[in-house]
Amino acid sequence: MPTTITNAMNTSVEEFELFDNTTHARPIGYEAVRNERAVESASNARLLAPSYQLHRPDLAHETAAQLLRTKPQIVAVTGRPGVGRTAFLAEVAAVVHAAHSTLRLRVAELPGGDSGTELADMIDVLHAEGLSDSTVLVVDNIDLRPDMHTDAKHLGVISLLTSYAKEYGLRSILVYDERKYAELAEAEPVRISKLHRVQLEPLPSEALKRIVATESLALPQLAHVNTDITPAVIEHALTPPTPTDAYVHPRLALERIDTAIARAQIEQRTTRVQLTPDHLALAALPAAKTATELRDRLTGVVRGQDAAIHTVADRLAPALSGLTLRPERPHGVFLFAGPSGVGKTEAAKQLARTVYGTDEALIRLDMSEYSTHEDSVMKLIGGHRIWKKSSTEGLLTTRIIQQPRTVLLLDEFEKSNPMIWPLFLQIFDEGRLTDGWGNTASFAETIIIMTSNLGVREGAKPGTGFGSTHTFDSSRQLQEIERVFPPELLGRVTETICFDPLDENAMQQLAHDELARLSGRLTGSGWRLEYAPEVPPWLASHRRNPALGARHLQSNIERELLPALAREATRELMVTIRDGKMHTQPILDHY
Repeated sequence: MPTTITNAMNTSVEEFELFDNTTHARPIGYEAVRNERAVESASNARLLAPSYQLHRPDLAHETAAQLLRTKPQIVAVTGRPGVGRTAFLAEVAAVVHAAHSTLRLRVAELPGGDSGTELADMIDVLHAEGLSDSTVLVVDNIDLRPDMHTDAKHLGVISLLTSYAKEYGLRSILVYDERKYAELAEAEPVRISKLHRVQLEPLPSEALKRIVATESLALPQLAHVNTDITPAVIEHALTPPTPTDAYVHPRLALERIDTAIARAQIEQRTTRVQLTPDHLALAALPAAKTATELRDRLTGVVRGQDAAIHTVADRLAPALSGLTLRPERPHGVFLFAGPSGVGKTEAAKQLARTVYGTDEALIRLDMSEYSTHEDSVMKLIGGHRIWKKSSTEGLLTTRIIQQPRTVLLLDEFEKSNPMIWPLFLQIFDEGRLTDGWGNTASFAETIIIMTSNLGVREGAKPGTGFGSTHTFDSSRQLQEIERVFPPELLGRVTETICFDPLDENAMQQLAHDELARLSGRLTGSGWRLEYAPEVPPWLASHRRNPALGARHLQSNIERELLPALAREATRELMVTIRDGKMHTQPILDHY
């Protein structure tokens, strides 16, 4: 059970609120102040309101003890996003306050630029105001500061705070993502060992429920409605997050409940609303699991590639339904082959949306950037942790660990260096990859798609012999793929799927789709756009190059349609084709 600080201190909620709003008058004279920006930065160092309950009492008490020492260490609070690092700071503030200490935790609100300089200026102001020896300066999420992209910058801030601790008696807390802290510890173990580390683990489910139950009590009052937030609603709000949310945490649950209250109020049109889990309307995890569902959804948005889409759906459906012999492997590994601009990349994007419920569930790697063996390995799995400049930022392993349910798109795979292909063989076969830091990523919930233009030239060559026709020959394309890629790679591919060149009907459907998307976007800006039946066929054929697929459609819209719209004085326009050219005119004049 959580420790209740208010009972221990006999302090009311109102007193906590008054404490949070306490301000300190500045004395006259600022000899130590460097500039006006420093004064502004110091005024932005907001006091941290203590928590009413302790969910990690042992850690909170030990952290407070380190801060109350006569010779304190810099405290480093580490943990993954979503484990409640900021909430833990409020617990520490409560323990410090309960000890009748004059110390107050202040969160440094740095406006941007050089964090070291801004901190130095802020501390000088706090010292001039007589607050430095009664302040615990908290730098939250320091690893996310834009100027903190190198280890040297972090170590510089640590040195700065160490010197101010000796000079002014300043106490400080740095809040890190645990992976960044591990990198710093590997780079400079001696200096980092001088920090007192507090490692936070995810809160147990019961603690999460208690936090959300307590914090959500104020939501109905703020929304001016009368409703009961039941345990079922709270439990549903804490269900696993959407594919792009890596963690369940109280803030996410409270945002869901807040939105649910608004939905119920709109639906029931009363201030007394009945709140149910259905009002949370969470983004669904894989909704389309059968081959039929996948086919229907994908063919509606990927034009002219029905055969390819049907094959993908048929091969993916068993894995998405849990019918797999090796659950540690990816759901599917596909090689999409075909000419440029025929929908290979679009199919991958739509697959991410259909299977994982969001456009963001797509990780795309341009494999032409991995053409050099040494650079490719470093980009994918990084250097060894003993290298001072080694980092896990941006690595394939890091991205998959953060977002395990995803479509991994390896664009133009044939352009990567063959020396790195064994790394992908391990992913395809064993479903895991370990980087230079020893972090292992699981690919068990991914769909992997390689795209390739191999064999397009061979497939487009006219046939030989009497009666041959000039159509694209996928068999010659497959022969070229088998010539370039080794058997051990192709043998681990679930299916090699050939995308056909787009025919005239598919091209016109795509033109309709592009115009519909454009019209929808413009409507939000006060436009009304209509077009005559001949416009989509004109967009589909104008400046068409069969080798470039449908890429000319957007080019035609950008070069012909948008400039024509910009020249008109009205925003209600009809688009027509006359004498082989595009024209626009006010809708009223047209009719």
